[in-house]
Amino acid sequence: MSHAILAFWSNPGDGFLGWYVNAQTPLHRTVIGFDYMDHVLDVVVDPDRSAWRWKDEDELKEAVERGSFSPDEALAIRAEAERGLTRLLDREPPFDRDWERWRPDPSWVVPQLPPDWENVDR
Repeated sequence: MSHAILAFWSNPGDGFLGWYVNAQTPLHRTVIGFDYMDHVLDVVVDPDRSAWRWKDEDELKEAVERGSFSPDEALAIRAEAERGLTRLLDREPPFDRDWERWRPDPSWVVPQLPPDWENVDR
């Protein structure tokens, strides 16, 4: 089990929208980048971390009913999402920094995809 903790900003205003804990498998490298499998359940956290809510609990329940995950796997997925939430709320590194005010360096160039980026048969 694994999770990712994401920070979201609005565009173009760059206002900080909040945090997102995504339950997923660990990232693994592929020939075209990185891949992972989403575990459906997520946590949405307010920008100031004062409140949070589960997202897609109904989808996880349906995934269990359809046999995509076992009931034990669903419990493990929830526990992993809770671990990510705890890391964020407890401000464990790297979430101890003021990411809400972070902005990219304006001199950074936006990367471009190569012409055959969608060709996975390399």
